[in-house]
Amino acid sequence: MAKLTVKAGSTSRREYVFILDSASTTGAGKTGLAWNTAGWKAYYVRPGGSATSISLAVQTVTGAFSGGGFVEVDGTNMPGVYRFDVPDAVFAASAEKAIVMLSGPTGVAPVVLEYQLVAYDPDDTVRLGLTALPNVASGSAGAIITSGTGTAQLSVSSGLVTLAGVTHTGAVIPTVTSVTNSVTANTTQWGGVAVTGMPMPTYTQPTGFLAATFPATVASTTNITSVGSVSGSVGSVTSAVTVGTINSNVITAASIATDAITAAKIATDAGEEIADAVLARNVSNVETAAGEHTLCTLVLANLENSISGTTLTIKRTNGSTTHVTKTLTTNASAIPITGID
Repeated sequence: MAKLTVKAGSTSRREYVFILDSASTTGAGKTGLAWNTAGWKAYYVRPGGSATSISLAVQTVTGAFSGGGFVEVDGTNMPGVYRFDVPDAVFAASAEKAIVMLSGPTGVAPVVLEYQLVAYDPDDTVRLGLTALPNVASGSAGAIITSGTGTAQLSVSSGLVTLAGVTHTGAVIPTVTSVTNSVTANTTQWGGVAVTGMPMPTYTQPTGFLAATFPATVASTTNITSVGSVSGSVGSVTSAVTVGTINSNVITAASIATDAITAAKIATDAGEEIADAVLARNVSNVETAAGEHTLCTLVLANLENSISGTTLTIKRTNGSTTHVTKTLTTNASAIPITGID
């Protein structure tokens, strides 16, 4: 017997029932029944009441609700399945349960529907029809507060509420263990004593303090063993300087100003070492990113090339990947190749 939970007072409820063929040994459904088939007995009962007759009525598969309506859904594709419009009186709010029974025609196994009538709405996906709860989906303004960082949520960690970096007017914090940023305070007490303004300790400046004039330059560096950092400019360095670790991304293209490095600022031997490194560098290291009009292409054109018709193909160092192609202009009566575009 099917037991269904329905909100008391529900109306226009349509059920789809499966009616067994009592003569079948395989559990097949009974087909061909109609609302006016001979022998129908349709009744319901509620606690404290007696069996009450239900008058079956004509109905269509997709028709509007009509109490007692009965129709076969599809005898071919869904044999034994029928639509039955349960009268509203079955679900009246004055009882906590009800039972409906269909039986009678030849070959029909009785169908029993048991209903548990409840005060909440099982079909309400937000609050089950309980008016004491907010009728707002979780995560929306006005909803029950849950754990999280969105609307109508509290951010918690290890059972503690995380306060956002905003003004909390009227909040009382019993104990503050540490403060990492500056605090602007409007105090009425200091150390438990009522004060007007902020009390300051008495301070007497030592004689001669801040009266001395410090030199603009240091004549001797004998006692200077290291310099932590320099702000401003350094005029010149006459001896070798040992530089400690240079962090990554300290020297970048963006940190070197335009014209910061000129020919006059690079020693001859340093320029020669840079040139030697450029000339010795294998073009395989740059050929993937090198454009058509680059020194890399010129080197490859002299080492990896082939001509087919009027097409000059320049290969990369692996001998198979095409780096660039050029169209040749030829003249059979003169020098065969007269130009490259």
